[in-house]
Amino acid sequence: MIRCALAAVVLALVGCGDGIQPIPGTTLRVEEPESRDYDLALRIFTDEDDCTKYTRGAPLDLCLPHVDRESGEVRISYAFELDGEQWPLPAVKEHVRVGFQGTQLTDSSASDSFTITPHDPETTRQLFILLIDGSSSMSENNRMAHVRQALVRADVKSAFFPQDKLTGAVILQFTQGQPQPVGGELKIIRSPAEFDAVARQLRVRSGYTHLYDAIEYATGPLLQQKVIKDFIQVNGAVPTVVALTDGFNNMSSQDECKDNAPKLRKLLEHLRTVRAGDGVDIRTRPSVYTVGLGHPIRPRFQLPEDAADRARVWPRHLCGNKLKARRIDGDLERHGIDNPSLEWIAAEGGGKAYVQKSKKELATAFKGAAASRFGWFELRFRKGSFYLRRAFRTRIELVSFARAEGSVVIHPNAWIDGPPGIVGADGWTRTQPRLHMLTVLLPTLGMLLGLSFLGATGTNLRRSLARARSRKKDKGKP
Repeated sequence: MIRCALAAVVLALVGCGDGIQPIPGTTLRVEEPESRDYDLALRIFTDEDDCTKYTRGAPLDLCLPHVDRESGEVRISYAFELDGEQWPLPAVKEHVRVGFQGTQLTDSSASDSFTITPHDPETTRQLFILLIDGSSSMSENNRMAHVRQALVRADVKSAFFPQDKLTGAVILQFTQGQPQPVGGELKIIRSPAEFDAVARQLRVRSGYTHLYDAIEYATGPLLQQKVIKDFIQVNGAVPTVVALTDGFNNMSSQDECKDNAPKLRKLLEHLRTVRAGDGVDIRTRPSVYTVGLGHPIRPRFQLPEDAADRARVWPRHLCGNKLKARRIDGDLERHGIDNPSLEWIAAEGGGKAYVQKSKKELATAFKGAAASRFGWFELRFRKGSFYLRRAFRTRIELVSFARAEGSVVIHPNAWIDGPPGIVGADGWTRTQPRLHMLTVLLPTLGMLLGLSFLGATGTNLRRSLARARSRKKDKGKP
């Protein structure tokens, strides 16, 4: 009887068949993940072999899917592959979209948010192309001095030149016309000391801010220059463009905000071509990070969700109705940074946009652009516990930097949860050791064991009573 009771508990906890497998140490089951073929393959971890192959000895409790209904939290871990080999990527949350049962999650509230936690940092060979605004407005409030001081910080130089990898850098300044190399010669900077010496030569120049043209040059013609092309090919380096400005793309004194819409559209078309056109190798295609030095002109700006609106760059989306007809020179540029353009460019360029005000914040932006790439990632999100009492599908999509998509269906047990997690310092729960499953199983098993003893006791009692009655009848016979 005890064996039957135990078997019933196991079947109730994990179920079986239909291509669904249990997650060790939990009451969860998962279906085989699904993926679509894009630039990269997205691998969602569902068994111990995944944890062995894709992580550097990560505990199963951290690697495998986890659902905590008490807190309404879900954790799923994943990695990316290129041609069958693990491919590390930057940890940029803006590159990831998460879907839950057909709806897209956001980070707008604690009850419906997600985080991406990277693991196993790796430094990769890169060529950093720094585009620094040299227009006359950079003299205001010591902006150029702040840029120099941020670039020569030890932690920034270490980010651009990690000791165990061969990386290079080029520093260019732009105003009107073609960006010019700082120091007068286009060459690859190969050491922190050389980088320090070149960065200290940054000076304010004059002219308007041809930001879009500078980025188009850095992701196109510049990469075909022999010194640049040779470095990328010989070292397998990935070009990473970091464009810094303190204002707006501005071609003349009469430019209005709406005039930038078709110009930005042209730049975005160029970025799509150099990053995803025919024959482009994902291993060496450029990424673009943007840095704004100042205040955002539209703090609440969000990129259009509709893909067609993103591609067309309507003036109302770029500028808002109130700013469309405002002149840039001497007007808008005095009130803030064109953060919509910077976000649009970074999204299409596979990077990230920063708007910073201080030297320390600038250093954070530069380090973010030069950040390590990571071998695998944890996705954590929150939903109401009601939604976690039945099977649900989670879709993970990589956008911007590259394309990848995968999904998995998780089956929580309808009758019993796993042990509740422990809230960590980051506010998210951590799975308790699998031995804590005993706190769930033992009371149930104890109850079943008790019932089995009660059943046996009852049977023996009935037999004893029956025998007693039989003996009494036998005594009463003549």
